[in-house]
Amino acid sequence: QNLTSIGNVQIPYSIQFQSKEFIVTTILENAFNNSINIISVTFPDNSEVRSIEKNSFTKCSLKLLFIPSSVAKIGKSAFSNCTHLRKVTFSKNSKLEEIEDFAFSNCKLREIEIPQNVKKIGKSAFHDCTKLKVVNFEDGSKLQLIEKNTFCATKLKSLFIPPRVNLNEGF
Repeated sequence: QNLTSIGNVQIPYSIQFQSKEFIVTTILENAFNNSINIISVTFPDNSEVRSIEKNSFTKCSLKLLFIPSSVAKIGKSAFSNCTHLRKVTFSKNSKLEEIEDFAFSNCKLREIEIPQNVKKIGKSAFHDCTKLKVVNFEDGSKLQLIEKNTFCATKLKSLFIPPRVNLNEGF
């Protein structure tokens, strides 16, 4: 927690401990919270990280982020207040199903493409992303729910919402 990592953080496929191999499947809550020297995070091509938990990278100085296809959940406030974060890219064939509340709030994202398998975007997930102008949903989107205030305080001029989406008040 609150590591003083500088520059690039590399999330390994596995960790060796007492002659045993442990596959990395989760970035724990608060793992890199407030680590202002982290500007990028990389994952190996064969990453098995399935969950980026609550506040994992809150208040980091990330600029670019590539989320591997194995990630199914981005937790509450996982990247909130990363005020230098301008671009998030999801791997092809992303398994991401949920973007939780405040996940990217107060970031400087300019655009984002929501992967096809995302079913839920939590409340205020992109709130206060004051540079956000473009949100696209991947073809064949399975999105079912956009919670309230998701795109509040952004620069979106228009938004095409996939069919079958339930909109909570004031999305």
